[in-house]
Amino acid sequence: MTTVEKHGPRIPPYLRAWVQREEAAIERRRQRCLAMVFADLGYDYPNPERHDVYVAVVA
Repeated sequence: MTTVEKHGPRIPPYLRAWVQREEAAIERRRQRCLAMVFADLGYDYPNPERHDVYVAVVA
């Protein structure tokens, strides 16, 4: 659940777009961190922005 969904009426309308952009940026950073951890373990982590649907083991 996002902040806007949780606290929608209490967030002023002029801040809603900013909050949504910030949460999207946080989610992208989280996905990149997960990809780095998986790469360190030798796994290929799919990039959600490219809509990959595979996870391959690197031998």
